[in-house]
Amino acid sequence: MNILTFISGFDGCGYYRAAVPSLALNKYPGVVARIQTAYSEEALDWADLIIMQKQYKDEVRPWLKLAKEKKKPVIYEADDDYFNLPSWNPTAKWFQENKEKWLWFIKNADALIVSTEYLKNQYLKYNPNIYVLENGINFDIIDKLEQGGNPLRVAYKVDPKRGKSALTREEIIKSKADGYIHIGWGGSPTHHHDLALIQDLLLGILSKYSTTKLFHIGYTLDFLAKKAPKDRFFMIEGVDVDKYLPLLHFLDLDIGVAPLVDNVFNRSKSNLKSIEYMALKTAVIASDVENYSKTLRRKNVGFLCAGKKDWKKALENLIKKASLRKEIQNNGYNLARENYNSYTQAEKRLKIYRELINDG
Repeated sequence: MNILTFISGFDGCGYYRAAVPSLALNKYPGVVARIQTAYSEEALDWADLIIMQKQYKDEVRPWLKLAKEKKKPVIYEADDDYFNLPSWNPTAKWFQENKEKWLWFIKNADALIVSTEYLKNQYLKYNPNIYVLENGINFDIIDKLEQGGNPLRVAYKVDPKRGKSALTREEIIKSKADGYIHIGWGGSPTHHHDLALIQDLLLGILSKYSTTKLFHIGYTLDFLAKKAPKDRFFMIEGVDVDKYLPLLHFLDLDIGVAPLVDNVFNRSKSNLKSIEYMALKTAVIASDVENYSKTLRRKNVGFLCAGKKDWKKALENLIKKASLRKEIQNNGYNLARENYNSYTQAEKRLKIYRELINDG
């Protein structure tokens, strides 16, 4: 079986919804999965099934039409609710302006793949043939990291006034040896309102517990950048998506936070942030919203928080109780390894792909 994915770009969606599944699929006998950004008739002829990941441009439309003329099943891969972004999201206006372009691909594909049941229900009115395939973690990467194979020897701290400076692995090792508990979060400015949910609480935790350090990857709030203690708050420069797990591992996080505002857009989101943490044995605290809820409702794999009191209690419990922290870390890791392993998830993908090819 030849599976061809036309990827929109090498961002988080492209990585987890195209690159990671393709790597897993290639481990199965008789399966060849390729990723391309350039379209050609030769590529269409080679493929038994074609996936268009997050495509919307007018110049791509003829290629979808040609694929269907050649009787090649075309799946559209959508990992977000493009039509219900909150107005404060920096990309909301752009998505609204291009709504009809997204809709054309969604409606004309033979099937859709999404990452959650909630998102499936949002898209059913546009295309009734939808499959839910959850995000997975490439545990080959995790195994290499655990065996001492981290490609990162240095990360970079970012300070608005002092610029960029190196953070070495030796500094991280010393920090942990000195008894510091590392708390982390990663994200872009699109998560401004999510992170703002707990900004006061995070500052309070840093003030109350002198053994805590807070690491934010890629983005932080001005509030925290100005008020947090400089020796225990670190803004870490973002990395390419394929280096993100190594960066989380490099920082040796004890606790990972995943706050989300409860709205339609976020309810459609996957549990990716939580399973990234769990795969690296980081104890997860998350907002009690849709897919975080479904993942963390299992016993002792993480904490779900409906409000600030819950967040405060969860953080303080994990800070104070090393044995609880370890239990949550190990249970979360085992859950991620068993349920969110991209290789085992690939079996479900292959079954769906075969059905679509045979139906065609």
